[in-house]
Amino acid sequence: CGQALAQAFEHSSLPHTMAGGNRCMLTENHRSDPRLFDLCGSLCPGGSRRWPIKEMVAAARAEFPATKRKADTSLCISHVKRRMLNKESNLKEGLFLKAPPSKQANAPQTMWLQPGLRVMCICEGERGRLYNHAFFTVAALGESTVTLEDTLGAFEIKHEEAARVLRLTSALTYASIEGMTLPGVVRLDDGDHPRMDWRKLFVGLSRGTGAGDVEVV
Repeated sequence: CGQALAQAFEHSSLPHTMAGGNRCMLTENHRSDPRLFDLCGSLCPGGSRRWPIKEMVAAARAEFPATKRKADTSLCISHVKRRMLNKESNLKEGLFLKAPPSKQANAPQTMWLQPGLRVMCICEGERGRLYNHAFFTVAALGESTVTLEDTLGAFEIKHEEAARVLRLTSALTYASIEGMTLPGVVRLDDGDHPRMDWRKLFVGLSRGTGAGDVEVV
């Protein structure tokens, strides 16, 4: 009908029909504390802080100011900045892996691996124990293999595959973190970026596990 899709779907009966008239109401917060959860909820449509994005970011900065702590995960908008932040924080020791050529937006980058380092997998489908957006800890480094560990235990992959599918996780993009829980200190960068919007701010804040571990730059 010439309308924007979001508006047309939101006010139509299509979602009701597709869901068979069912609605799922999420009423309990299992990820974070009430302070963080309440601020996240206030940014959503109908919330008390449903303001222009600059005012939303300012409110989040005032509530969760940046400190001099080292962030476990920094969130940014572009992959260029993701790679830059990861490069800055990557210790130059252990196993050196040169990134293969790639046209992916979320392309691999040349990196050093050390035991204890947290990494994330980017791949299509499942490759044995590897699957997309899974977090692993580097357990050991061999002459031709990398031993990774998750809640199911340890397993090995070849250096070539590690260079292709593993990503450093000191920095991640807002677009890649939906559905994740990020332990430790989460720092939201790019608050003044032209592409920052309430959805990115909401997703970034709501990945944290507590108000004391979230910072907005």
